[in-house]
Order: sequence, then structure tokens, then C-alpha cells
Amino acid sequence: MVAMYGSIILAPLLLSTVVHATVNVKVGMLHLSDCKEPPVLISKYSLLPAAQIAFETVAKRLERGVYKNFSMTHVSTDECCTRPVRSSGALASSMYHDDGVDAFLGPAVSPDMAAVADMAAYWNLPVLAGAATSTLLDDKTRFPTLTRACPGMGPMVQFMTAVLRHLGLTSCAILRGLPVDVYYRRDLPDAVFAGLERNGIIVVEVYADQFDTLDKALEKVASFSKVIFISASPVRDIMVHAHRLGLTRGSHVFLNWIPFEHSPWQTSSQFENNDAETVEALKALLMMRYHVPDTPVYHAFQRELKDRQLTLYGRELGSGENLFAAATYDAVLIYADVINEIVAEGGDVRDGRVVTKKMWDRTFQGVTGAVRISANGDRLGVCDLVLDMTDTKKGTFDVIGTFDEATGAIIVHEPIKCLGGKAPTG
Repeated sequence: MVAMYGSIILAPLLLSTVVHATVNVKVGMLHLSDCKEPPVLISKYSLLPAAQIAFETVAKRLERGVYKNFSMTHVSTDECCTRPVRSSGALASSMYHDDGVDAFLGPAVSPDMAAVADMAAYWNLPVLAGAATSTLLDDKTRFPTLTRACPGMGPMVQFMTAVLRHLGLTSCAILRGLPVDVYYRRDLPDAVFAGLERNGIIVVEVYADQFDTLDKALEKVASFSKVIFISASPVRDIMVHAHRLGLTRGSHVFLNWIPFEHSPWQTSSQFENNDAETVEALKALLMMRYHVPDTPVYHAFQRELKDRQLTLYGRELGSGENLFAAATYDAVLIYADVINEIVAEGGDVRDGRVVTKKMWDRTFQGVTGAVRISANGDRLGVCDLVLDMTDTKKGTFDVIGTFDEATGAIIVHEPIKCLGGKAPTG
């Protein structure tokens, strides 16, 4: 009889212990190794330190009681990008079967991410991205557990379309060239211009390496459209050549996209110590970028990232501030917020689709500001239109307009002063 009562009394206690037990979630990090390409912006030298800071932040919140009743660990690999793209899926498989991960962070390169996200969908595991911006990953029917905390190509397509329509234009041309040439570095992905064409913008591409001189290439691209996207470097030299050809005096406008780094577009050496001719040439240049926060929290994170790079690698890597790294940090914290909610609700943190849906169609606060995740699992982007060199010696520019993907509207804070204060004629 004593044994019977003992079992009756003990059963509720065991049930209570199971309900309130700490849940551990394990994140598999698939970042990049020390290869030359892709650039350091999305290499392990930036993303690994950012992720480490994020996981430490989660641990501190657990210690303070901000998060409750779960713990978070992670495993990582350096092997991505040292093998063929599809090996990323093999590495993810190893983490899933051997390490028992509950979610993936990365990889940062879109084809690699597609391989991992395909398998994660089959395993029903969440995938978190602080990079991987390709339109290839927009299809959430194929990638139903992928959440991106960084802006994709979609916002930039809509932004460029809005700028062209603001100028009353329906066509543009792009000056490209070979990546190996100092003048002709490929910056704008093909997906951007494919998106422009879907929006009814006529796009013509001109490859500068197919001409004897830069001047001939500029004359050719200028014959196709009044708006010229420069997808080549150095921008300043190209603008000076365009100015000498008379293309900056009211007939054409030049656009340049500098997507993610903060300092290079603003204080790059190519825009410092300009002479009078260069200053005049640059008046016909509009610079476009994703919005970069100018807040104490964001700048503090970037300083901590640099300190961590010094600790891990003995030096800072990459110039300027890295929005990809900050978005990687935010991706981890978004996941932690949702896990905290699910544990509090008594839900299943290992149901990837449930976890993913809790991250979609809502706003989180991160080091990059308000992280608004769309109903399709991608961050809604904000873009800046940058113009007017306010300091010709330092090469600094003002932001004169913004585009918010959530509203689809471009807001110009002051008149566009390029081309003598008027839009291209004709």
C-alpha cells in the first residue's frame, strides 16, 4: 500500500519536472573559410566574431533572467567555400546527424545557402541568414524554414525603380567590365537588372573591356540611356572621364550602388582631395546604398566586432562597418527571442516550421534597428539615396532621400541637385 501511494504521489512530481525542465537548442554555424572570394564582408573573419558576440549575449540574458528555461549551444565549421558549393549540404548533413543541431546559421553565400535550406526544409529545421541576399532565396515555397535578417535584392530593385520613375525615366544602361581589371569591378548582380526589367524598365548593358578606351565605352553606354549605372571602379576616375566628354552637364545622370559598408562610400580615398574638375564631375553622381544605422548601439557593436577580430586574428579585417555582421548578430537574437517565447508557451522548439512562422510577419529590435521580417520571411529593407559632396577634401556625402520597402515609396528630403537641378532631358 505504501508503494502504491508512493507511485501516486511521485507521478505528478515527475510530470512537473518534465514540463519545467531546461530545453537546450543547438545551432550549427556554416560560415566561410579564409578564401580570397567571397570578400571579407561575408567571410568567417567578420561573421564568426559577430555570431560569437550574439551567443554570448544570449548567455548573458539567460543569466539575468531575461530568457528563461532554455540554453543555447553551437557548433561550427570552417570548411564552407573550400569545397564545391554542394558540399555545404554535406556539412549540414553531418551537423544534423552527428551533432544533432536544431537550427542552422548561414552559410552566407546564396548558392551554398540554397543547398542547406533545401535540406533543412526536409528536416524541418529553421535556417537563419545574416547575408545570402540573392533573389534565388525569395521562394519560400521551396525554402519554408529560411529567415533572412538582412535586406535582399528585392528592396534595391524597388528602390532603383522608384528613383527612375521619380526622374520620369523608363530606361537605364549599365557600364560593366571584367572583374580582373582595376577599372571594371562587377558590383551589381544580374538579379537587380532582371528585376528592373520585370518592373517595366528597359535595361542595356555595355562591357567596357570590349572597347579600346574608357571614353569609347562611356560614349556607347551614354547613347543607350540618360541614366547610367556604374558597375565598375574607380568611380571617381570614370566620372572625370564622363565630365570631359560633356556627359555631366545636364544630359545624363550616373548612379552607383555601394550596398553594405558604411565608411567606404562616405570617406573612401577615391573621393578625397578632389580638384575643381572632379567636384563638378561628381555633381552628376547619385549614390545608392542600404540604410546603415547611425545609432550608439550599432556603432558600439561595430567596435566590439573589431575588438573581437583583434583577439581572434590579431588584426581588424575589412574596412568600415559591416552590416552583414550586424545582421548575423540580429538573426541569432531573433531566434533566441522566439525560442524563449515557445518554451514559455510549452511548445516544441524543434518544430522548425512553427519556430520559423513565429519569426515571420513581425518586428524585432536589433543592433541594426527595427528588424521587420515580412510575411515571406525576408527583412523589409530601407535604402538611402546619397548625393551632394558636403566636404570636397574628405569626400563626404549627404543622404537626401530614403526608400522604405514596407510602404513602397521614395521620400526625397531635398531636391535632387544633380545635372544642374534638373532631370535628364530627352
